[in-house]
Amino acid sequence: MARNQLTEAARLGDMVLICPEEPIAHRYLGAGTCKSGSEPMLKPVAATAGDMVSVSAAGIAVNGELLPHTSAKTRDGAGRPLQPFAVGEYKVGAGELWAVAPHDWSYDSRYLGPIPALWLIAKASPVLLWGYHDKEGDTWQTSLQLRF
Repeated sequence: MARNQLTEAARLGDMVLICPEEPIAHRYLGAGTCKSGSEPMLKPVAATAGDMVSVSAAGIAVNGELLPHTSAKTRDGAGRPLQPFAVGEYKVGAGELWAVAPHDWSYDSRYLGPIPALWLIAKASPVLLWGYHDKEGDTWQTSLQLRF
């Protein structure tokens, strides 16, 4: 499937494999086969062509609905500076999507903005899912094995 077809076929909640073509996150990604020299990222699709995305201090909202655990940090866990994507309203264009994981520390579109079709490698399908609640009982941690 061509990369632009991947963005057209991707639906909300689909897991996609993203291969950044710029050296954007070497401190967060290991060495890999992406053009940037990093490993790919696996992220859920939060917005597709035609959706309206709002970026604010509160987090990312898609079509008016704030996504939980999506406020960007200005520093990572080691105290290094992070550059959140610019606050504003964005209409997702053809050939792009927003990928946002519902986790406070995820490195995703809250920092990268829209993901271009050229960065997509594959759509992932879960084969086996399992999970647990953390000791506070409010966070579902999920692990999955994937088929590409």
